[in-house]
Amino acid sequence: MPSKKQTVVPADQFVKQFSLVLQDLVRRLQQLIRTAYPSVVERAYPGWSSLRYFTSERFSDRVVYLSPGRDYVNLGFERSRTLPDPRNLLTGKGANMRHIRISIATKFEDDYYLSLLKVAFQQSLAGKEGAQVSLKGKSPERR
Repeated sequence: MPSKKQTVVPADQFVKQFSLVLQDLVRRLQQLIRTAYPSVVERAYPGWSSLRYFTSERFSDRVVYLSPGRDYVNLGFERSRTLPDPRNLLTGKGANMRHIRISIATKFEDDYYLSLLKVAFQQSLAGKEGAQVSLKGKSPERR
């Protein structure tokens, strides 16, 4: 039996618990994620207070997450150590995970977030940690 944190609920059910303004921000980010990787697998984990996105049904194939707060959503990247971020928006002190805190009051950077998402999915599919992919979508190179 999965632990309480691992319990999965429908994404819409999870999102409805937040304010309408925050729901709009989450849905906008969900759409960007689906644009970046149309066959994405989405799962809502209320115990972790997050939506998680995968390239397959396997938990190890997680790529990004959305973690709503009071008036912001963290757009998180599971393996962001090699993710190019020329604007230096990614924050966090984890060994691999970084996130961008997107406030309901800040300008939404559609193009930049989408480019980061596309690269994150490309890197994940190209071999997880070892691939380098640029924001311009060049072919992955092995280190």
